[in-house]
Amino acid sequence: MAAALILFYISADPGRRPVEISTWINANTSAAFADQVDETNMASAKKLNETNLAPPEMSFGFEETNYDTTSQDLAQLLKNAAMDDGTVIMTSINEAWAAPNSLLDLFLESFREGEEIQHLLDHVLIVAMDPKAFERCRSLHPHCYFLETRGADYKSEKIYMTKDYLEMMWGRNKFQQTILELGYNFLFTDVDILWFRNPLRHIAIASHIAISSDFFVGDPDSLVNFPNGGFLYVRSCERTVEFYKNWQLSRDKYPGKHEQNVFNLIKGELSARLKVKIQFLDTAYCSGFCQLAKDLNRVCTVHANCCIGLAGKLHDLRSVLQDWKKYRAGSLAEKMTGNIILHLQDAYQVLAPLLRRAAMDDKTVILTTVNEAFAAPNSLLDLFLESFRIGEGIEHLLDRLIVVAMDLKAFDRCTSVHPHCFFHKINGTDFTSEKVFMTRDYIEIVWSKIRLQRRILELGIDADLTTASDRFFGNPDSLRNWPNTGNWDEARAQFPPNHEQNVFDRIKGELVGWLGVKIRFVDTAFWGGFCEYGNDLNKICTMHANCCVILWKKLQDLRGILEEWKKFTSLSPEEKRRGIVTWWSSSNIRHLQPAVIFLLGAAFAGICMLLFFSADPAGGRALDLEVSHLKNGPSKLPSLDHQPDQEANSKVASDHHEEPIRSTKAPLVNKTTSHDEQDIEELARRATMDDRTVLMTAVNEAWAAPNSLLDAFFESFRIGENVEHFVKHLIIVALDAKAFERCKSVHPYCYFLRPQGVDLSAEKSYMTKDYLDLVWSKIKLQQRILELGYNLLFTDVDIAWFRNPLEHITLAADISTSSDFYFGNPHALGNYPNTGFIYFKSCKKNIEVMRYWHDSRRRWPQNHDQFVFNEIKHELVAKFGVQIKFLDTAYVSGFCQLGKDLNKVCTVHATCCIGLNNKLYDLRGVIEDWKNYTSHPRRTPKSEDLPKLLKRAAAGNNKTVLMTAVNEAWAAPNSLLDLFLESFRRGENIEHLLNHLIIVAMDPKAYDRCRSIHPLCYYLISADATDFASEQNYMKKNYLEMMWRRNKFQQSVLELGYNFLFTDVDILWFRSPFQHLSPSVDLTMGADFFVGDPSSLGNYPNGGLLYVKSSRTTIALYEHWQQARERFPNAHEQYTFNKVKGEFAACCNAKIRFLDTAYFGGFCQHGKDLSRICTMHANCCEGLENKLYDLRHVLEDWKAYKARILEAKIGEFSWRVPGR
Repeated sequence: MAAALILFYISADPGRRPVEISTWINANTSAAFADQVDETNMASAKKLNETNLAPPEMSFGFEETNYDTTSQDLAQLLKNAAMDDGTVIMTSINEAWAAPNSLLDLFLESFREGEEIQHLLDHVLIVAMDPKAFERCRSLHPHCYFLETRGADYKSEKIYMTKDYLEMMWGRNKFQQTILELGYNFLFTDVDILWFRNPLRHIAIASHIAISSDFFVGDPDSLVNFPNGGFLYVRSCERTVEFYKNWQLSRDKYPGKHEQNVFNLIKGELSARLKVKIQFLDTAYCSGFCQLAKDLNRVCTVHANCCIGLAGKLHDLRSVLQDWKKYRAGSLAEKMTGNIILHLQDAYQVLAPLLRRAAMDDKTVILTTVNEAFAAPNSLLDLFLESFRIGEGIEHLLDRLIVVAMDLKAFDRCTSVHPHCFFHKINGTDFTSEKVFMTRDYIEIVWSKIRLQRRILELGIDADLTTASDRFFGNPDSLRNWPNTGNWDEARAQFPPNHEQNVFDRIKGELVGWLGVKIRFVDTAFWGGFCEYGNDLNKICTMHANCCVILWKKLQDLRGILEEWKKFTSLSPEEKRRGIVTWWSSSNIRHLQPAVIFLLGAAFAGICMLLFFSADPAGGRALDLEVSHLKNGPSKLPSLDHQPDQEANSKVASDHHEEPIRSTKAPLVNKTTSHDEQDIEELARRATMDDRTVLMTAVNEAWAAPNSLLDAFFESFRIGENVEHFVKHLIIVALDAKAFERCKSVHPYCYFLRPQGVDLSAEKSYMTKDYLDLVWSKIKLQQRILELGYNLLFTDVDIAWFRNPLEHITLAADISTSSDFYFGNPHALGNYPNTGFIYFKSCKKNIEVMRYWHDSRRRWPQNHDQFVFNEIKHELVAKFGVQIKFLDTAYVSGFCQLGKDLNKVCTVHATCCIGLNNKLYDLRGVIEDWKNYTSHPRRTPKSEDLPKLLKRAAAGNNKTVLMTAVNEAWAAPNSLLDLFLESFRRGENIEHLLNHLIIVAMDPKAYDRCRSIHPLCYYLISADATDFASEQNYMKKNYLEMMWRRNKFQQSVLELGYNFLFTDVDILWFRSPFQHLSPSVDLTMGADFFVGDPSSLGNYPNGGLLYVKSSRTTIALYEHWQQARERFPNAHEQYTFNKVKGEFAACCNAKIRFLDTAYFGGFCQHGKDLSRICTMHANCCEGLENKLYDLRHVLEDWKAYKARILEAKIGEFSWRVPGR
């Protein structure tokens, strides 16, 4: 990374006026809109809800306009745009985005080019932020709404993180809350998102909030995912409204942060407290430029996140759309090969608008570069920015500074502290960590900086060059001066493998002689550096940490410089003139030999220059830049007039139930109802979930009898995983009087349905007339539930519920049905349905489907409803346009095709099993298997007493032990434990450390395996009988329990007075780590990403390698760590440590250090020098098989490396370690 470089440039066409375009810059590179919703707007929105949507003349508190607003009836617009379930797709545009050939055209074209999604445009409401955008929208699209707030202009751009930007983001958030309060779901999509397939297929109906991810970690439930609010679905219900209210209140807790950042901070606490289920969408389907999915067979949407500027977004999105068209034109064989992938091209396209925003009046910008290590909190970037703020009259120059980030984490940090950030993507090179001087990566960094500078000049700019000096010989025009930076890419090939500064020194004479370039070298009395500087602080403008190698040393010395500057500025004018204060400086730097000075001056290209005086005291003009925002709201579903074919005789029994969440959704069919039908409406109202879904089953006397199917059905809810609450939303339909009486004795919501002239009390023989009447009687009642405006999940009573099946029912499907036989594709009509478990969305076409289904009985009079549904399923799709999803039998299982993986199964249906006794027998067997699975009663091995074991293992008198933990899967032959132990035997003089290693077994089989191969084994009994034997899926419940149980065990070891070095079993050991552990540090931890300074809290911790000294301090630290779990529910111990690590010094006076990945590497970040490496961790690698595969390669590389050392043929050698 180069020192802060100032480019003075002149436009090649100074008379040209740049086209004013709007771009969208946001936090974490996410695109997002907002509006200013004042109290008047909110009051009007509430009034809108109370009056069933206001008449056309209702105002939202916006100024009247003098142009046509024919389409300004928001209520009618929403009614026209809403889907059957009350969901509206929304986006927002301003003039720049709506212009011909701009983002809006691309957005709409993607729907037309996509796979069967053009109909979704009927549900897209486009919110225009200015009159021209509104007029352009109306020329293209039927659903346009013009939103204008008093005194606000949203045509121009808002600078990221300024006051106006924050108000805009929080205004959008408040408006979304208003939509929810009106009773409507919304799917907000940025206009810089291309749609290729229906993303609703991947949003579960069980989710309250579904949000896209900038970076997806593999688990949709994991709170570690990085959210992006540019693609956001929220279901309207009481919980989400409360979530939004708390979200708004949290703004005061985190001042100066935008709404997406605050969401990231509060998501764990609020989702746990309010029981809001958040789903993070997989970037394999809902992709973006931050984490691009290249498999076009799966991609649904592509977001231009991590791409700043309208020009850059347009360029890259057009490229993506062309790739999609090429894919669509390809043959099936070509598609299946996966050879057609998404491409992103030249990111320099986004520089032009960024330069225009940052430029001074004379078209000068200040440029610096950072990587993750330099941009980390309390690192060089923070010092650099602080120097502007404490300097003399130069803080305004920050408005002219562009920070170039060389990696995504640096870019993310930059956007949180500075408005002008550019991500300089360099393929194939890792720029995250500190680079050792003159290594290959170092050379690539400095030359990539030169290419960027050249590209800036190529954007229509002439330039004279002024450069800093490492040594200055008095004459600024003398070429004897030693330069520090330049622009000379073509000369690199003449002087390999030199860095850019050395090459510039070689060619500076040629530049002047051949090109006529005028070069001036600035005097170090004003532009000082550690190589050479003036002591007169009345003159100094900048101070550069040249002739200073290693990040932590630069930080130390520059902090000293800042302190001296602060002392100087506190002096009186007279004291300043007397020169009381002189520089504090690093020792001996004034006495280095000239050659060494030159080399050290080049040794670190980074933000190592502190600015104190402005060379241009006039400063620059302020820029007034604004960005667009959004306003929208949902509508009620329309009502239909319809008389049902038949009225049911019914009676109702129910206990008092809390009023359900109010919704604006009206019954889809209005009619004069009997008393009994009013009862079913009341019953549905009380049983409904917050999304207006009810569960329903049906019983007769035989099934409802004690110890029959109904009791088994209820028992499955009680013993299942977090499904018992569904019983509160269940309506039991009794088919005879005795079933109704039994139901009332065990359940609050019972409904008596008696088809006239039919006795349905006894067990019905399969396919008899009475059996057929029984199953067909359900259809009309199900239809009535839909007509009342409720979604319906019907479940036969011979189904055992163990997990939530709603997680596998998605928003896109109108009908989701279980399958007797499932062939792998949920949308293929070739699957065999089983309507004993079927979900219907409440909508007009589904009501027509139910009627058509029932009427079709006449065509197959001797067959049941399921047979007929299978016969007419193609007709239903063609005639009514419904989307049918068949549920995977791995999750929604049955005896016909049984899902045998109890880690996946949600429900088990007694299909392909005839007769009540047979069903009862088999279902009881299934329930017993589930109980065995969840409890796993087994012997408890007798483990050696822990204090005795620690005493045996302790290394000498310092009471230190090594520890690792295994379960059955990791301890199996040829699995991780065997690799782990082998690495000690293959390492350099570390095999003896195995004598001090305690292997902690998490289950009996792991303990037995350990004892067969190792002398020091301890069985850690799980207090709650949790099964840790199998491979634990990352971030699932058992995984989290295992991690926190391990954490508690470590605390127990400390309390017994022993220090420990804990190592994950997926770490290979090659050298002893103890030489890198300081005895003065309380806790030393590995790092996923090391930022260069072992004491910096900006490091990303990894608790898989952890050394802790036993003391009161560390015991208190562990107690604080454990207590913090409550603040971060559903997070593992490492994530929680990262969140609270800054608190340990205050609460416990603990000293923490992080291990350098150059020595303690991992797949996330590792050193390539095998002569230094001590350990290698399979982090950033999920799944046992993946870890085994990669670690075996690492071990083979180590063996090859050792063999080549013995043969004295080491030469070039590199790891086969997978990249991040």
